[in-house]
Amino acid sequence: NHPYNDDLTFGYIFKTTGFIDSQIFVYTRWAGRYFANAVLGLNPLIYGSFTGYKIFTFLLLISFLSVFFYFISELTKNSLNIKERFLLTLSVLFLFFYSMPIVSEGIYWMAGSVFYLVGLMMLMIFLVLYAKLNKADNSSSNSFTFILSVFVLVALIGSNELTMFIGNLIILLIAVNYLLSKRKIDFKLILYILL
Repeated sequence: NHPYNDDLTFGYIFKTTGFIDSQIFVYTRWAGRYFANAVLGLNPLIYGSFTGYKIFTFLLLISFLSVFFYFISELTKNSLNIKERFLLTLSVLFLFFYSMPIVSEGIYWMAGSVFYLVGLMMLMIFLVLYAKLNKADNSSSNSFTFILSVFVLVALIGSNELTMFIGNLIILLIAVNYLLSKRKIDFKLILYILL
């Protein structure tokens, strides 16, 4: 796991211009992925740490695995035990990594992994929060979960265009299903669509 092209460029830009100015520069001139750009602003290469670069990749991979397991667990907690959820998670992850065109660009290239893995993590977290929001009875819990879901959705939108599109499509399908089945409008879903 060694820095490559954009990793070095992002590191140089963030080191020479500072965090805020680099975010403005990168957003207006290079990539509109504001959340992913902010995560890339944590690039250990800014401080000249190649070891930190490798640790960052490892932590990102562990985070992705954890979020994916959490997502699978929330979907299947009523039907599968913990061992079965873990096996299902590993099986789907194997297929995910196996189907990657170039695993090194999907995991070991910091810019690629941040753009795509972080976007997928935000999508899965958003879907879990939305599911919890629809199951919760406590209004204070609902308020916190809704606010958190809005922040996660904003992060999802700023992570990558593909996950933003998939998130928008899922929200639109949920809204249409809600409208057709309940014959009323869910204003949370309208806000999500507007975001």
